[in-house]
Amino acid sequence: MDPNSANPNNLPVIRSLCTLILQLTTVLTCFGQCEAWLPTDGVPGVNGRVNAMVVWDAPNATPPGPWLVVGGEFTQAGDKAVNNIAAWNGQEWIALGSGMTGAAATGTVSVKSLAVFGGQLIAGGHFLNADSAACNHLARWDGAAWRSLGTGISGGQVPHVSAMCADANNLYVGGSFTAVDGVAATYIASWNGAAWSALGAGVDGPVRALLPDSGGVIAGGEFSRSGSTILSLIGRWGSGQWSAMGAGFSSQFGSPRVAALSRYGSLIVAGGSFTLSGATPLNRLAKFENGAWVQMPSFPDGEVLSLEQIGGDLYAAGSFSSPFTRVARFDGISWVALGAIGLVGTSPTINAVCAFGGRVIVGGAFSRFGQRSTLNIGEWTGALWRSLGTGFDAPVRSFASVDSCLNIGGGFFHAGAGDAEFIAQWCGTGAPVPVLPGVAFSDTRVPVVSALLALPSGGIAVGGTFNRAAGISVGNVAAYDPWRVLGNGLTASSGSGGVYTFVNWRNQLIAGGFFAGAAYNGIARYDGANWQAINFGTNGNVNALAVLGEDLIAGGTFTTASGVPANRIARWTGTAWQAMAGGFNGAVNALYVHNGQLYAAGAFTTPSRIARWDGTAWQPLGAGLDNAGNALAVCGSDLIAGGQFTQAGAAPASRIAAWNGSAWRPMGAGVNGTVYALSGHRSELAVGGDFTLAGGRPAAYFARWTNAAAPWIVAGPSDQNVTEGSVLSLSTSTADGYSRTGEIVRWLRDNASVQDGPAGASVGGGVVSGASTRGLTITSVRASDAGMYRCVIEHPCGTVQSTAAAVIVSAQPCPCTADFDASGGIDGSDVEAFFIAWEAADPGADADCSGGVDGADVETFFRGWEAGGC
Repeated sequence: MDPNSANPNNLPVIRSLCTLILQLTTVLTCFGQCEAWLPTDGVPGVNGRVNAMVVWDAPNATPPGPWLVVGGEFTQAGDKAVNNIAAWNGQEWIALGSGMTGAAATGTVSVKSLAVFGGQLIAGGHFLNADSAACNHLARWDGAAWRSLGTGISGGQVPHVSAMCADANNLYVGGSFTAVDGVAATYIASWNGAAWSALGAGVDGPVRALLPDSGGVIAGGEFSRSGSTILSLIGRWGSGQWSAMGAGFSSQFGSPRVAALSRYGSLIVAGGSFTLSGATPLNRLAKFENGAWVQMPSFPDGEVLSLEQIGGDLYAAGSFSSPFTRVARFDGISWVALGAIGLVGTSPTINAVCAFGGRVIVGGAFSRFGQRSTLNIGEWTGALWRSLGTGFDAPVRSFASVDSCLNIGGGFFHAGAGDAEFIAQWCGTGAPVPVLPGVAFSDTRVPVVSALLALPSGGIAVGGTFNRAAGISVGNVAAYDPWRVLGNGLTASSGSGGVYTFVNWRNQLIAGGFFAGAAYNGIARYDGANWQAINFGTNGNVNALAVLGEDLIAGGTFTTASGVPANRIARWTGTAWQAMAGGFNGAVNALYVHNGQLYAAGAFTTPSRIARWDGTAWQPLGAGLDNAGNALAVCGSDLIAGGQFTQAGAAPASRIAAWNGSAWRPMGAGVNGTVYALSGHRSELAVGGDFTLAGGRPAAYFARWTNAAAPWIVAGPSDQNVTEGSVLSLSTSTADGYSRTGEIVRWLRDNASVQDGPAGASVGGGVVSGASTRGLTITSVRASDAGMYRCVIEHPCGTVQSTAAAVIVSAQPCPCTADFDASGGIDGSDVEAFFIAWEAADPGADADCSGGVDGADVETFFRGWEAGGC
């Protein structure tokens, strides 16, 4: 049958035939210039410590402000590569030039303080350059670029700026220095927008906190005096001189300091590590009242590092854990927790608090609040914590590609824009979406999903370390969509253990890992109801599984399989375990069968971390890898290895490399951390691990590589049944991240090109628009527009085409023509209006809907007119 001769009645038949011909096709030509790392999400926050925050109106910025500006020690903010400073506009992270770089002889590059003065953003800290220009620890951002403030600060062992504040006339800067722009100034100085000035004799130790005060400033830190004036960690500058504030502060132990200052109503509040004011006991927090420092409800076991009045409340943050974890709100009577679950991380602290967009923002060094991931920065909505940005917050360890979607497992609490429970799904566009509910532990342990596999019977097997799935009690293994148990689970005798890998073998699900019971010993098969032993298992972990011919292959850390000597790898024939030559001298972490040949990668050194089985012995792949291989997959015709290595063969290769059968080659700049998982997905390679950059661009824990940078079709046009005269809309969507430079988009109807304009799809057809875009529209559709439509995208790196959509155009019901002038009544004026239109051959006079204006229309019109209706 010729598709060009199609009519609407035959389209369902044609559609079934064309489906066989017009299935999604991709022409993939692996030219070097078409290989690329594709953009993915960054981290939900920033990837290092936050020290300071300020809200800036950003009057000349694009996009316009206000912005929340964040400074610290990080190289990534969301999906942006940055250097220690970035801005959040409420929707996305923004890089501020190339940020701050360059450290002095000692110390870490860091932005420690932020302020706004004269409409410009001011940054201070420990850095030598901003936008690669010399600035010596102090710079201003004018909305387009960083600029120096004179020659910056100098002097002291490790000069840096650690505190700033501003009023209408002056910017005050404190830290550790002895000069600013060549002006002698000890630890503190002021700038009026044109020149720097010392504040008297300054102080005799580092300044850590500043607060504007009636034409002057209050300073806190680690100093004891200014000249002969005793200050004891805190002092007031005004009217050209320094003065003490009560008895100041001290401590019975350690090295006390004032680290935070704020106003609270009419009071001044100080926080830090002090415990005394004169003889008055204080616990790290005090208010200045009637000329003396007075104790407030306080935090006895840690330092107060930030204080901020927001609305009518005072917020305190720091390193304390009692009575609240790192942050609390004072309502005028007592301190109140922000959420039921405290901060999580390695020695977590909060260094800064501020208000932005009606929310309370906290920044510091932490990974999450409870199970809500907020990497080093988060916002409190009043009811819950949320992250600033999208992406994964912890390593990705497993993939399963099912239909058009990639299922992703790991140790993450956050995926895409939302909280996750260790499983997510990505279907080609947008950010990964958490699979909820997911997996959990019934105690405080953190689950990990280490293995995912599509089941022949439908659904996905999930393995790892967890004992709950969607609230159901399980033992490290389950299946989802819908969630269900798989037998009685697989656990170690200790109750822990884990499932590390799956494979389908002879219509059975095989699991490997670290578990025991019923003689499983690291490997078991699921018979549809229960887990069964495979002989007596192995004497160590099973990390990888594969199927070679009719045999099951297991690799791991074991040295025997059911008592048979087998160094880290063994073959199960269905009746017995067999060794595979001498095996390996180190762990096998990955197995893969490509073109009928078995490949193994791991920590073994003979051969060097990767090998091919030739049927009788293990053969090296060139010079191998210089460190462990953890994952194997295929992209195009290449075998891909991922792991901890930095060299593959003679080529530098950062944790991922391609083997073409004779030589290794790097995959761009690779990734900046360990690769744990690889999987082919559509025309791409999915990469998971413990990294934050792929190809030098942000890609937190999940990355995508293409050998042929032509986009794949996510969704093609759908079948349509439209009425003649209506609007037809067809669309095609492609995977995110691909360049559209040089591509040509075409629509075909019955294999003929569709053009914009009247009759652009068929002779006598409707008006076409969007024929060179992914969205095609035909207005005033005619019967001749029916047919099979598909979208073809010609890209410099290949051509893709959608499946075909069947379009049926139904005749429009004939309208009521008696009230021809639409006056609301049927009278002589309708006759006059009809004949005027009929004589002009106006299509509106086609009363019998025959497609032409002739005498039959007069007869039809008068029948309706005489009947007083249609």
